[in-house]
Amino acid sequence: MDSFFQELTHNKITSLPGWEERILISDRAHLVCGIHMLVDDYSEDKLKINKIGTTKRGIGPTYSSKCFRNGLRVGDLVHDFSAFSKKYVHVLFEAPLFT
Repeated sequence: MDSFFQELTHNKITSLPGWEERILISDRAHLVCGIHMLVDDYSEDKLKINKIGTTKRGIGPTYSSKCFRNGLRVGDLVHDFSAFSKKYVHVLFEAPLFT
């Protein structure tokens, strides 16, 4: 999410015309969280000589969460923050991120 907010700030600073009206975010979009980036970094370091060359931005672990059906989505965050909090704790402590 940090990179998304950086892009928004860049658009605001550069005075890109009409950018605010053109941004649409699906409630089904999955969120890349800090834990995903940590897992990405850990997994890459664990591979040693067989590294795949990840960008370490958490994309792979986010897709893994999506496949395991325990990923965090924008709709979870926006519609019911209490449920989002529980799901976030689950992803942090119980979900199978380290594969």
